[in-house]
Amino acid sequence: MPIGSYMWKTTGRPAKCAFRRFFGTLDLHSHTRLRPVFKYLETTSAIRMHSDARVLELGCGAGTNLLELAQRFPTLTGTGYDLNDESVALATDVANRLFPTRLNFVAADARGELPRGEFDPVLLIDFLEHVAKPEAIMRVVSGLLCKGGEVLVSVPTPRFPRIFRQRFHKLAGHLVAGYDLSGLNALIPN
Repeated sequence: MPIGSYMWKTTGRPAKCAFRRFFGTLDLHSHTRLRPVFKYLETTSAIRMHSDARVLELGCGAGTNLLELAQRFPTLTGTGYDLNDESVALATDVANRLFPTRLNFVAADARGELPRGEFDPVLLIDFLEHVAKPEAIMRVVSGLLCKGGEVLVSVPTPRFPRIFRQRFHKLAGHLVAGYDLSGLNALIPN
């Protein structure tokens, strides 16, 4: 099943509906980025998405990651935060249609108050490069993990601005050129 194939339910146009059912989301990056996340959660992760898994995602956009996880893991519950009201409204609409009571989306700044509780995992997918003080976010997030919980991070390479040009890098809202492994390790709270 293609990533985002459920989005056909959000459009009334027959051609667009058929396209989305067959190809899924138009965001090609989602098709390549999410497959390793799913594989990790299904096979490698220490938590292995147990029956009462709670997922938190910061910078959730239109909810693609949480919606896809909810499809694959029938007992998962999740909360997503994003600054974009329109994206959160779309995610909420789809979640209410497909997974009533399992997913919650909030239009809010992740630097503000986050939900209480323990999560496993916390997703930071294409998020940290948009944050001015990522180390502060990582400290907060580490306090939200359950015992054995994990933070899954996906960030662009430091070569991103050279590959896609500086103009696109700025249009995408990146505050950091990208991260290498040592840069990510430096963000882990002691």
